[in-house]
Amino acid sequence: MSINCWSCTKIIQKLEKMVGKQPDKDSIAQAASRVCSKMRLLTGLCKKIMKTFLRRISKDIMAGKTPNEICVDIKMCKP
Repeated sequence: MSINCWSCTKIIQKLEKMVGKQPDKDSIAQAASRVCSKMRLLTGLCKKIMKTFLRRISKDIMAGKTPNEICVDIKMCKP
């Protein structure tokens, strides 16, 4: 697993935890605006991922995809 893949997976796991069991566009957007400040060393990459891929990540979370599946979708992980 590449460092980008590992980092992406950690960021999405944290985002999903913050969103909770009933994800919707608003709760995901709110969590996305706060998640990067909680990622310490990954803050820069987190901001880049959220800025570039938030719409796709949001759709994937609402579709029930795992963090790894989401990171594959945004090309941070290999399938």
